[in-house]
Amino acid sequence: MTFDHVKEKVTRDMAFLGEGEPAEAQYREALASLVKEGLIAQDSKGFYRLPPLDAYVRGFAGAIKNSLNRSYFLVYVAERYYPRVAEAMLPYLVDRPISAVKVFSGKEDPIREVYPIFVRYSKYKPRPVHLAVNDASDVMGLVHDHCVDFVPYVHGLDGRPNVFLVDLDLGEGIASAPFALEFARDAASLVGDILSEAGCHPLIKFSGSRGFQVLCRMSSSGEAMGFERLREAVRAVQGELEARITEGAIGRRLASQGLDEPYTTSEVADRGARARRLLVDWSSMKPEGDYRAPFSLHHRTGLVSVPISEADLASFTLEKADPLAMIENPTGLQLPETVPKTKWDALSVLLRGRN
Repeated sequence: MTFDHVKEKVTRDMAFLGEGEPAEAQYREALASLVKEGLIAQDSKGFYRLPPLDAYVRGFAGAIKNSLNRSYFLVYVAERYYPRVAEAMLPYLVDRPISAVKVFSGKEDPIREVYPIFVRYSKYKPRPVHLAVNDASDVMGLVHDHCVDFVPYVHGLDGRPNVFLVDLDLGEGIASAPFALEFARDAASLVGDILSEAGCHPLIKFSGSRGFQVLCRMSSSGEAMGFERLREAVRAVQGELEARITEGAIGRRLASQGLDEPYTTSEVADRGARARRLLVDWSSMKPEGDYRAPFSLHHRTGLVSVPISEADLASFTLEKADPLAMIENPTGLQLPETVPKTKWDALSVLLRGRN
């Protein structure tokens, strides 16, 4: 990185914070101090970070992350987090198109605002070619190019669906309520039960924002369903979920907290009508439908879309999706074995509904 590049970025951020513009001598003095301490190096082309710089920054970055340039901090975290999980992500990324979200500083607020760009193609000419990864080095290559979020499609490169996804998203009217996380956890647990009872092998994961996703990796053998039937299967899950909530203790608790029936919906169009409901979203079940990969960072929240076992779901908190905590705590990042694939006829069981 050249001196002028360092000066440009720091000057922009300090001006936005109202700190004024330091004199050029102050920049040079600060850089010289970092060189002297062995944290960065300098040659004829510019400045380079050295390994000790990482430990130095880790010592204070977490404590002041809310005052740091948000996009820079996300890339900093991604470069340290993804080497730990890249291999575990591959079963959900390989042999399918993906998008990768590249982050830059926002135009209106370069400190707190993130400007995302969804990279969907590896090249555009002579025809567009979908972005794809084959191994962990491909993942890290994208991370080093400022990509922090990985979003695979629900179908393979041939366009045939091979992921079944139930996306649970809290309405805006209840997302910040005291009972919101508990409601979302309970719903995810029930959906996991519904799918397991049908013969599916579900993976439950935090979305990275305010909900959960339950997905099944579908077997390539047998007769695959079309997208319309997959959407019907998600709606069937929503119907069964609503019944189990209203008939049990969860419904009674939600009623005591001032929430009215129905507690869930699969109507995606009207945001206002579902503001105080849990959306069971089927809209990813379509060509080029996508979802956040297990273990991926969320490009807005910076939290991990972390897989959660049924046993750990009830105690899950947002702190357990903090990538810095996972990096620092060797036992804080559990990498489960790849989820077995589900046979297509299990989804037919869902469509038959209640006995």
